[in-house]
Amino acid sequence: MRGGDAAVPRGKVGVGSFVYAMPSLRNNKETICTPLIPDMATLETTERIARILARRLQVPVYLGNSMNFAAMGAGGSVEEEMGVVRDVVETVAGVWGKKDGSS
Repeated sequence: MRGGDAAVPRGKVGVGSFVYAMPSLRNNKETICTPLIPDMATLETTERIARILARRLQVPVYLGNSMNFAAMGAGGSVEEEMGVVRDVVETVAGVWGKKDGSS
């Protein structure tokens, strides 16, 4: 049972969402994103991060995410969520740059 679609039984953990994103071949500012395992509670954030990474790195991206922002200090405010998204993107892009030899 997926966490965002229905109540997760006690003691079970939802796996979150898993998406595939790739940069558009026609326009560098656009991406194509397909949810492979959608979990409504995490899908929007997963797609957002995957699209940003695909656009920034110009490579296809598979991304899984089960982060729940409701338990954060301010209850998952927009500022908290965007801070996490920014940190994830910067970290992955930094590691990718080191791996790629461009940093």
